Amino acid sequence: MDNIITMIRVQKLSMPGTGGEPAGSPFCFSGRTRMPKEFLAYQQQMEKLRSSGLTIEDKGACCRVLADIDYFLVVNGYQSFFRDPSTRVYREGATFGDILALCEFDVELREIMLDALLKVEAKLVKCVNGCLLSDESVGDERLLEAMGFPAEWKKITRCKIWDRPA
Repeated sequence: MDNIITMIRVQKLSMPGTGGEPAGSPFCFSGRTRMPKEFLAYQQQMEKLRSSGLTIEDKGACCRVLADIDYFLVVNGYQSFFRDPSTRVYREGATFGDILALCEFDVELREIMLDALLKVEAKLVKCVNGCLLSDESVGDERLLEAMGFPAEWKKITRCKIWDRPA
């Protein structure tokens, strides 16, 4: 297997005070890594699962799932619930359908939680903004502080951020 050169660059996104340039200096990492796993065709992936003790009820459906969703997302993400950690063999009676059902349940649960969290976030923002903007004693500097802007940005408050309701 060929060596692959890896370069990772991490840097904060630009902030209004930097004139559009990224903030801070970048953190860089580079090095040589080996690809740990080689690509397997869908039939080979199913054979690998079968050789580890997993029952595949419908080969066609399993092949479609592996093509649509991905082996590593479905199998690696949820196999630990069905595998004996000491032997790395699937427990008796474990099926690909069981792993897929758990994966689908997890996706649905994440969608429900995300929807609920977005609604809570919107209400919190509305409440905080309402409290801050309705109180005449709260100045623009406090508003910036509450919004998470650094203290040195207080010079921005020379101009009004927005008009408060009368």
